[in-house]
Amino acid sequence: NVLASTGRTLDGAGAALSTASTTDVAAALTLDGTVTPADLYLNLALAAGTDIDADGMLAVTGTITLLWENWGDNA
Repeated sequence: NVLASTGRTLDGAGAALSTASTTDVAAALTLDGTVTPADLYLNLALAAGTDIDADGMLAVTGTITLLWENWGDNA
C-alpha cells in the first residue's frame, strides 16, 4: 500500500529485466501513520538457474531511499 506493485520477468539467471513496464507510476497515495503505522516490506526475487525461487542468495549494495511529505495533522 506504499508503492505500486509491478510484476517483472527476468530473461534467465543474472539477466536484466526483459521489458519496461508502463504501470511503474501509480497515483499518489497518502498514508496517515499518526493513528496506525504503515508497514513497509521490500520484496525481492532472484533467478536461480532458469527459474525464480526462494533458495537463492541476493547481495544488495546501495541505499534505499523512501521519500515522503509530512502534511501535519490539520483536520
